[in-house]
Amino acid sequence: GGGGGGSGARRRMKRFRASKFRLAEARPARKEAWIRGIRGSSPAASGNHIKTSRRWIVFNTDSAGVLGMVPLECQDGDKRPVSELRCHSGVVADFDFSPFDDQLLATCSAEEVVKVWRLLDSGPDVSSSPKVALGPEGSQVGMVLFHPTADGILASGAQKAVKVWDVEHQQPLTELEPHGDLLQSLAWRPDGALLGSSCKDKMLRIFDPRAGPTACQSVQAHGSGRDSRLLWVNSTGSLLSTGFNEVREREARLWDTRAFHGSLASVTLDASPRPLMPLLDLDIGLLVLMAKGEDVLFCYEVLPGQPALSEVAQCRTESKAHGIALVPKPALDVLACEVMRVLQLTDNAVVPISYTVPRKVKAWGGQGE
Repeated sequence: GGGGGGSGARRRMKRFRASKFRLAEARPARKEAWIRGIRGSSPAASGNHIKTSRRWIVFNTDSAGVLGMVPLECQDGDKRPVSELRCHSGVVADFDFSPFDDQLLATCSAEEVVKVWRLLDSGPDVSSSPKVALGPEGSQVGMVLFHPTADGILASGAQKAVKVWDVEHQQPLTELEPHGDLLQSLAWRPDGALLGSSCKDKMLRIFDPRAGPTACQSVQAHGSGRDSRLLWVNSTGSLLSTGFNEVREREARLWDTRAFHGSLASVTLDASPRPLMPLLDLDIGLLVLMAKGEDVLFCYEVLPGQPALSEVAQCRTESKAHGIALVPKPALDVLACEVMRVLQLTDNAVVPISYTVPRKVKAWGGQGE
């Protein structure tokens, strides 16, 4: 725009630009592409019950203490072999892959010990003895989370306690100050500098584990203390939480640790009692929400700069979910304009759900849309 008012108009235009995902579509795969021959399950634990590395899909089965595994990539249309990892005597509460090693998997349960496994490529029983056992913790371990930028560093959550471990030396590096109530989720900032948590006492807390055990920031997140989750949106301080408001409606809230006194944007979904499982693709800013026992995936674009949570697409699936996971980027079908793929764990299959954005349509006269 010409003249003095141009920059303001440009700023406003940028602020309210149309989402590049407004034409995105979510489509469950045809049944031929489902991964079958599995027995999926979801214990009462708050995890997502299915995780991926660039080599494996791992999921909770209906046998306590046993995880199922299938290769991420299918070999020449073959049926994927399903392996079992017998890791704990009780229910596996949570598990996580190392971002540095596609064969390294941490698991935890009510056994009070965190185990780290090196997965092998063959055989129905993948690995019979853990590479490392960390603990005992003194109480049931509910969550494990590898550090995103430091190889071999792992956070674990056991009721009100959080420890950060050096896996190789089997030593706790630090134990954080106990939470006010039961821990509900843990999340490393993408650059690994800070660790965030959500808790039954309704608080979000931010820790700098290298600086000390006390939370450096905290804020009340949701009106209800029912299952809340926390995710980082970026390394500049944007966070996303899911939970329930005072009248038990499900909601997602966008936060910034640089102004950590109230949420910047929020969206209220509905009054279902089932807690949401959030997944976030950090590269493109797409958030997927689904609940255990439900058959609808909600998708939003997270726009910290506006700030806004902008609805993209809803998708109904054929079966009820036990859990959801994101497929690593290298596996996506870029030629088919696939920007994200979610795997839904059900009773007897893993169902891929594809998010595609159509290429720009050329109008007459060669103008893009």
